[in-house]
Amino acid sequence: MHGAAEGLLEPLRARGVLNEAVLALEAEVTARPGHAEAWRLLGTVQAENDDDLQAIAAMLRALAADPQNMDVLMALGVSHTNELDTG
Repeated sequence: MHGAAEGLLEPLRARGVLNEAVLALEAEVTARPGHAEAWRLLGTVQAENDDDLQAIAAMLRALAADPQNMDVLMALGVSHTNELDTG
């Protein structure tokens, strides 16, 4: 992804502070609710935090903003599968 969300995410991810990455991405999607890539990244970080329900919610917002995004569709499938495994 290009732009502010990616710039916020990578240093936090590199330091292993995913909760801070979630906060940064939540701020980004609040400021730009139609930003599909920021929603996708938020979902990705939520999944990395083992919070698949939140990941699914974010990915659904990403999908609404960009219905043809194959990365989002794949991530949704993974998170739904994870929820079936833990459910």
